[in-house]
Amino acid sequence: AKIRRYIFPLILVFIALLIIFKSYTPGTILSGWDTLHPEFDFGLYFKRIFTVWQSHQGLGAPPSQSHIGDLPHAFILWIMSFVLPMNLLRYAYILSMLIIGPLGVYFFLKDHIFENNNKLQIYAFIGGFFYLLNLGTLQNFYTPLEMFTTFYGLLGWLLWAIVRFLGKNNKKNLFILSLITILFASTSHTATLWYIFYGSLGLFLFTNLIIKKFQRDLIKKSIFIFVLIFLLNTFWILPNLYYAKNYSKDVSQSKINRMGSNEFFFRGQKRGSIKDLALITNFPFDWKVYDFDKNKPVPQMDLWETHLQTPFVQIWGAILFLLFLSGIISSFRNKNHLLMAFFPVIILCFFFLRNANFPFTSFFLFLRDKFPFFSEMLRFPFTKFSILYVFLYSIFLSHAFYNLIIFLSKKIPRNFYIHFFTIFFIGQIFFIMPVLETGYISKTMRVKIPQNYFDLFNYLKQNPKDRILQLPLHNFAGWQYDNWSYQGAGFLWFGLEQSLLNREFDRWYPYNEQAYREFSYALYSRNADLFAKTLQKYRVGYLLLDESVIDTDVKNSRQITFNREAKDLLQQIPSAKLDWQSDFLSLYKISNEYREVELATNLPNISPSYRFTSIDEAYNNFGDYIATNEKADIYYPFRTFLNETDKLASNVILNFEDFYFQADMGVRDNNFASQGGSINFSKTSVYGKIPKQGFTIRPIDIEKNPLEQESNWKKETTTEKIRYESTDKIIGSIYDLNSFSQDLAYAISFRSKNISGLPLRICVKSLYSRRCEIYDELSKNKDWNTDIFVLPPMNQGLGYKLDIGNISLSSISTINELSEIKIVPLPYYYLKGIHIEKPNFERKIEQIIPVNFTDFGFVKIINLPFDISDQSTITLNQAFEKGWIAFADGKILEHVKVNNWANGFKFNQASQSESVESGKTRTDSTGLTDSTDLTVYIIFWPQYLEFLGFGFLALTLIFILLYRPKINVDEKNN
Repeated sequence: AKIRRYIFPLILVFIALLIIFKSYTPGTILSGWDTLHPEFDFGLYFKRIFTVWQSHQGLGAPPSQSHIGDLPHAFILWIMSFVLPMNLLRYAYILSMLIIGPLGVYFFLKDHIFENNNKLQIYAFIGGFFYLLNLGTLQNFYTPLEMFTTFYGLLGWLLWAIVRFLGKNNKKNLFILSLITILFASTSHTATLWYIFYGSLGLFLFTNLIIKKFQRDLIKKSIFIFVLIFLLNTFWILPNLYYAKNYSKDVSQSKINRMGSNEFFFRGQKRGSIKDLALITNFPFDWKVYDFDKNKPVPQMDLWETHLQTPFVQIWGAILFLLFLSGIISSFRNKNHLLMAFFPVIILCFFFLRNANFPFTSFFLFLRDKFPFFSEMLRFPFTKFSILYVFLYSIFLSHAFYNLIIFLSKKIPRNFYIHFFTIFFIGQIFFIMPVLETGYISKTMRVKIPQNYFDLFNYLKQNPKDRILQLPLHNFAGWQYDNWSYQGAGFLWFGLEQSLLNREFDRWYPYNEQAYREFSYALYSRNADLFAKTLQKYRVGYLLLDESVIDTDVKNSRQITFNREAKDLLQQIPSAKLDWQSDFLSLYKISNEYREVELATNLPNISPSYRFTSIDEAYNNFGDYIATNEKADIYYPFRTFLNETDKLASNVILNFEDFYFQADMGVRDNNFASQGGSINFSKTSVYGKIPKQGFTIRPIDIEKNPLEQESNWKKETTTEKIRYESTDKIIGSIYDLNSFSQDLAYAISFRSKNISGLPLRICVKSLYSRRCEIYDELSKNKDWNTDIFVLPPMNQGLGYKLDIGNISLSSISTINELSEIKIVPLPYYYLKGIHIEKPNFERKIEQIIPVNFTDFGFVKIINLPFDISDQSTITLNQAFEKGWIAFADGKILEHVKVNNWANGFKFNQASQSESVESGKTRTDSTGLTDSTDLTVYIIFWPQYLEFLGFGFLALTLIFILLYRPKINVDEKNN
């Protein structure tokens, strides 16, 4: 009897185990794409997720992701590590969700929709069966990330617990709900997923109240659940809200997001058809992966795509979709209040998965353009809503089958039902048939990580924890390909105690991206002195050259990655010495005396602060300095040429007709004197002449044929313009600049307009490195517009190639027009070197003293056993963030930006006061020190938001332990 009672859950487990077996390759580890690997060093991982400031992310960064939210997953993995080898841990956790998730849907349906009626178990089984075997589940597990697979595994159980508590709010149900809620926190690693669930939950609870006519007891329970779930998650929510409030704009401005967001949006729009909603297919079916055997990108789901083209699959998907829709309708006809309460959530899923397609186009685009949160969320709506959609699809499909059988029971013999169910089960298995060959996890993610990396981890544990710069630096995207069959965002930081300058971190904090710009330019311009100074500026202690990293342009990969040139460059830097080597990994030690905390004296104040440039001329000229936008000793009018879109900044004018430059002074001070060249300047601007050597490229120079076209694209060329038009197709033009010397810099202007779709994308490719030294897109402007880019001297000989791309990735046509390109040589180093000093400015000898300190992560305690002058600055070599504050003698020190990236805290005249310490009054001209020791405390205060959240969590858990629900009369009678 017990076996019969649990036969359907056992069948679900059996089917899941078959899929799990096919999804695992012995001897491999599950890695690639976006991954978490706490198993590489659990102690290190726990230390990092408990710390809000992420010091390991390049120069350091605030919490872009909800790192502490991953605590339940990491803890479970740590427990599993006592019985499983390291390479199986990630497999075991992720694939276990294929068992847990369908069981959650089964029991949700059995207990709440079919009210624990054993005779109706088969309908609950249909829901769990579909939840396991569908294309939405496939896509979420094909290249899995823990937050999504955890969401899949626990969603049904969490909703089961919520509805159970709404029915009976006893202590047992509260405990179960709280436990699942805490485990569910692991879905918050990228917090938008959790916020979408929370918003959907609020929508469900409110709709349920409307249906139940706002019953007083139900109002209390609904509010209680909503607040309880929030309080149990405040330990990660509060730090995450701090980041979202201060840096959401920076994320959208990062180059990888800026270049990718529009492209991803159009990919999602392409997959927003009714057919895709029916089959639950989306952009993963259009994605390409690199095939290391064929040495080229190939569709990642080509086997599945072929399978989907079979008529049976198309018809079967349509039938199930119609049943799903009928289940929604029948829930209202039968007045199933619980299912009816999910109706607004279904509409929400339809809206976001339908994307900017009829009838939601205008509203969808409005949200995307006007609200940064929606803009980030709408980059990949499928990843945020697909699992929720699959859950709703499953429960309404189950309900549809129930109603269909009731209807048919009046028409057909009872023994026909078994044939009906058999047809469904066999049909759905055939629908998902390739899983029997491939499993759910892509074979590209079942890799063998070479032992060399683990040897590197062990070696560096014995060495100082200096910052590491990872080479090669061949592209700005946080995505790498290794010739041992790896492709993804990387994994090194999970095993390294040192901070790592890696592209994966650039998009989350602008100082990391700016460091990449400077390192990349110094390397690819083969400027050893500049590279050495940049290493010094960013306090880099190691360089790690990974020669297994390749570019997908296989023919030119060795040249693009620049490994040979990097080695030659390092031989020219006396401070760089090969420290450790293992096959394709080479570790260079950069000898320096810098530390995370330093005491600096006589730092000049240089203006302005900058972003978006390739070289810091101020550091090259003056060494360490304080970057400021006011009260400057020195002003560099051309400190940066570029704005947040890598085009010419609005305060700089490069006139291509009269050949002059002009830059806004940015300061209004008559006491500046000119240094660095023969220029003119006034109170408001700096200006001068540039060489009269302009080169104009006209449309007929680029395209010789007046018209080229096929069914889905067209290029039309006149003397005035080139018109590009394509639909779901990439077209473009190529123009050779073979004779252009790379010893010169160039300003390149494009006059264009974007009529629809993506704007033109341009690549100025070096004929030596084969890398795009400029890779960007023109302005999205329906009127004629001129964009100017600056190409600095690359010192690689002769020649560039200009690629112009018109990209359409959906049914929306991309239409652009290009009328003219102008190229003018630019005295780049001359302009960058122009600086203006106050006449009373006297350069003093700088002194940088490494300082020992006690490190508690978010608190640094520094004891200074010597006098401090009012020209001294304590430097914390972590990326500048306003949350860092410093105290000394009971006073808050002035927070400044050192070297345009690090935190500095000044001892200055503004701090003059008296304080009493240990019965002694210490006063002098600085207001801070006499001959006694001075203790400085540096604190990252947002860490206390996490502590506050854990306080809320602790109080909530205490409340749960003490909880005594009121029992109403009906419950007493029961």
